[in-house]
Amino acid sequence: MDYRSNITVNLDRSVTVTETIKVRAEGNNIQRGIFRDIPNVMLDENDQRLKVDLEFEEVYLNGSPVNWAVDGITDGKRLKIGDANVFLDPGVYTYTLTYKMGNQVRFFEQYDELYWNATGNQWAFPIKKAVAIINLPDGAEIIQHKGYSGGYGSTGCACSASLETPTRLVYTLDKPLYPYEGITIALGWNKGIIPPPSEAELQKRKMKQYYPLIIMASGLLLLFIYYMFAWTKVGKDPMKGAIFARFDPPDGYSPAAARYVHKMGFDNKAFAASIVSMAVKGYLKIDKSGKHYILHKVVEDESVLSPGEKKIADKLFKSSSSIEVKQSNHSTLSSAIKGLKDQLKQDFKKINFAKNKGWLIPGIIWSIITFVATMVFLVDYSEKFITLMIVFFFSIFFLPIIIKIIQVIKNGALISKIITLIVPLIFIGFAVNLIYGLMTEGVIEWHYIEGILPYIILLMSLIGLNMLFDYLIQAPTVMGRQRMDEIEGLKMYMEVAEKHRFDRLNPPKETPQLFEALLPYAIALGVESAWSKKFGSIIEKAIEAGEYQPGWYVGTHSFLHVNRMSQDLGSNFSSSISSASVSPQSSSSSGSGGGGFSGGGGGGGGGGGW
Repeated sequence: MDYRSNITVNLDRSVTVTETIKVRAEGNNIQRGIFRDIPNVMLDENDQRLKVDLEFEEVYLNGSPVNWAVDGITDGKRLKIGDANVFLDPGVYTYTLTYKMGNQVRFFEQYDELYWNATGNQWAFPIKKAVAIINLPDGAEIIQHKGYSGGYGSTGCACSASLETPTRLVYTLDKPLYPYEGITIALGWNKGIIPPPSEAELQKRKMKQYYPLIIMASGLLLLFIYYMFAWTKVGKDPMKGAIFARFDPPDGYSPAAARYVHKMGFDNKAFAASIVSMAVKGYLKIDKSGKHYILHKVVEDESVLSPGEKKIADKLFKSSSSIEVKQSNHSTLSSAIKGLKDQLKQDFKKINFAKNKGWLIPGIIWSIITFVATMVFLVDYSEKFITLMIVFFFSIFFLPIIIKIIQVIKNGALISKIITLIVPLIFIGFAVNLIYGLMTEGVIEWHYIEGILPYIILLMSLIGLNMLFDYLIQAPTVMGRQRMDEIEGLKMYMEVAEKHRFDRLNPPKETPQLFEALLPYAIALGVESAWSKKFGSIIEKAIEAGEYQPGWYVGTHSFLHVNRMSQDLGSNFSSSISSASVSPQSSSSSGSGGGGFSGGGGGGGGGGGW
């Protein structure tokens, strides 16, 4: 391939380029014609990424007009020359293309400069001969120039320079270029010939770079304002009443229902509390004498069970009177959990609290509009565009995991909270390093981190704000607030150790039977440890006297160690249910001053055949 590039620098800081490319078509790589890729995103004299105008004006084949089309590529445009229905006969063909590219003059303190990649370093073909001619406006005088040839980053040049006039410079290649090698020319001339951009233009250019950031930040602010309005309208909880100690649960509220209303939502601990409730009522027996928990149905009569507990019984013991809490039974366990959840929702949701999910729809739609608008303006900045798309899809894909993490941090034990915080941080660090490596090819570039970090923070804030208001927009009804206060009163009674605090309220006598009756509620409200500590000596004495022989639980911790037994049922049992109910499958220097390299500057790109 022979290459001749004639570059004319214009007074408006643009360049007009005519390239004459001579190729031999043999029906292999070149069948219908060639294509030419030209970047139109460059670094200015301040090392800031700048998108410039690129317009193709004329395209000829062997001196005659030819079919051509322009497609968008990452950070540039592709000129495709030829006809899809016309195949070239073997032979030599000469393509001539003329295009204009804006903002190619760089302004330094002592001189102005053109830094131009004449051939591009992305041609798949060798270049046997290459000539680059640079023409400056009248009155200019070339002060310095430098050529670079070879692969990307090369600082030498196998080329010859000829200063034909003060405004015309010719560089000729002395030896062929291999595929993916090119020639770059940089020349500086006296100042004052080409006017630099005005302060207003520079300000506009700078602002244009921040448009995507402004759009995303503005969208986030408006989303916050909307959600605050929505929360004020429907999300504010009714005034909390005075909390008094209660010695029994609200009438008609099972342990699972108490947790459902108290937490304004469902989780697997409600299921664990239901199982303990069914055991205390004598319907089933919990066996933890081996590796896994085993649930044995003891009686057929379901009359003592709440509606939600009946759903559990129907699902768990549909085909057998016993079931082991392990992952091979995940289908049965998950079906029972769903049955309880649906029943609680049917019986207690509407009368106790409003989810107000409809108010989230405008917020979600606005979030999508904000993200799409930001990405439209980021199309010209491929690194930011690609990285933000990756972060977005990572976030959406792992959203259920993020929600689960929040639930564990909110409700889990201390060790669970620590592990739940550390593991995601390790994963996020790995993901960020992976994305960073893909985008920068392992080269540490601060401008990349500095440029993308505000977008990632704003995107995470956009997603996080929706998740936060999904929780905040929920509100108890007046009746629900009353029931929550009553449940809070029951919790207060069970977790306060000082018995004398309630003496004037005539609390019930502390007996093993009272312990059993309220243990499922203690588990449901997360105070099983405090509740069992009240009864340690009482139950021990009753067992030794033969007055209390509980048969609904067998495990590694007997009723003689009631505190450990209660913690086992409240924490370990709930964790075992969670694990077992999940399917295994779901888991800028000057170029003309010698600081450049081959492949640097404006222009460049490459091409090939098609």
